[in-house]
Amino acid sequence: MSEHLACFESTDGIARVILPFDYNQAIADWAALRKTMVRRVPDAFTRDEWAYLVTFLDHENLTAPFVRSFGKPAPTADSSAGMVYRPRGGIAVWLPNNVSLLGPLVMVLLSLTGQPIRLKLGSTIDDLAGAFLEYARQHLSEGDLKSLLESGVTAERFGRGDPRQSELARWARVRIVFGTDEAAEAVHGLPHPLESVGISFVDRQSEAWVDEGALNDEVLGTLLKVFAIYGQAGCTSPRRVVLIDGSASQATGLRDRLLELWPKVIRAETPMHTASENVMAAQWSRAAVMASSW
Repeated sequence: MSEHLACFESTDGIARVILPFDYNQAIADWAALRKTMVRRVPDAFTRDEWAYLVTFLDHENLTAPFVRSFGKPAPTADSSAGMVYRPRGGIAVWLPNNVSLLGPLVMVLLSLTGQPIRLKLGSTIDDLAGAFLEYARQHLSEGDLKSLLESGVTAERFGRGDPRQSELARWARVRIVFGTDEAAEAVHGLPHPLESVGISFVDRQSEAWVDEGALNDEVLGTLLKVFAIYGQAGCTSPRRVVLIDGSASQATGLRDRLLELWPKVIRAETPMHTASENVMAAQWSRAAVMASSW
């Protein structure tokens, strides 16, 4: 693949990004795949997971990381451009055991860099990354993105003591680890190139803080859909819902309304192979719905 120059403009000036292919075309190819996805759902995915993935491939959504990182797309800049960015090289990702959909999502985003990608799957999680990789290879239009997925992207499962663990760290110019603090320390402690970079997404939690007056059924339905895919296990899934200036009785009412809405919003039971690996009804009985006064 030949080099492509993409230019962006922000308050910091013009930034030039050198990629091995046209990132706009790669985004367009991912977005075009959605037409096929709405007709053909692989057995490995639940419909909720597949619907989330289809939504994720929206053109505007995939363009957002470039805009947030470099600014708005700009005409080709002259030699006075302030900054020049180039990918570091091969990217290795250690995926967790608790969010199976993370693999496909990360693969899509990283593919826009045009770099080789090696995904190390969690030891016990279903291989949605590999399933979606194979699906994309079959149904994407011919082009640089499809060529990258066919020859430059892999998804493998192996244990901590496997020699491929060390080989992966030695190969990668960027190491991305999802998991515990201990797992991240172990990966980054492996021999690796001095110029390489390690990025860790470790033990994090999120909460939903909501004004009681904003909790209509539409908002609650959105919250339920997030839990149906991730449960409380995902770092972007709320571990608890906090009612701002709420009372204990309002918190109880919210809990009861969520239980009422669940079968209406989530019409099929989420199987155990999904990210949370929690039974839906048990999950909400354990979820902490709190009332907080400020």
